Amino acid sequence: MYNVAKYFQLCADNPCRADDSNNFYWEGKFDAGVMPPQVPNDSLSFAYIPPGWTFQFFEHANFGGVTRTFGSYDYGVNLSFGSGFNDWVSSFKIRKFPSSEMVMLCQNNPCGTGGKYYARVGNWASMPVEIGNDQLSFVYIPAGFVFWFFVDGNFSGANMQLTGPLNVYMGGYDNAASSFMIYLA
Repeated sequence: MYNVAKYFQLCADNPCRADDSNNFYWEGKFDAGVMPPQVPNDSLSFAYIPPGWTFQFFEHANFGGVTRTFGSYDYGVNLSFGSGFNDWVSSFKIRKFPSSEMVMLCQNNPCGTGGKYYARVGNWASMPVEIGNDQLSFVYIPAGFVFWFFVDGNFSGANMQLTGPLNVYMGGYDNAASSFMIYLA
């Protein structure tokens, strides 16, 4: 048995099988354009994400289609794939959190003259109340992060991905963002 506090654990069954026959373990950064043989395509039901790491999964092979990212700086995450994503994942990426932990979002440019919000890796179907819908003007993206914003809620509409390190005025997208994702590059 593996030290689950140190390794990622992906399982085709929930709960994971005690005999490890449908379980995949991994330590460290990993890009899987296709699923490993232990957890075949569209069979993932459970993932354990160790502290300090993220698990970004994709609907299609080779990192295509809808994506979501989960993880934590401070504690392990037991991710049970409910009816929304169970038996749905076809590829994934594993990344370590960089030392700078958050993307800074600002309501106004320069920062500090309006709402400010620090966002960690995750999926934001709407803007934080500190910023408000269609009010984002400036973003600081640390090295190792990708900020993917959408002009409509729930990750739809025109969108753009920005990779850190970057201090960016939103320019033509000033006061246009309604949802966003942050994941590791």
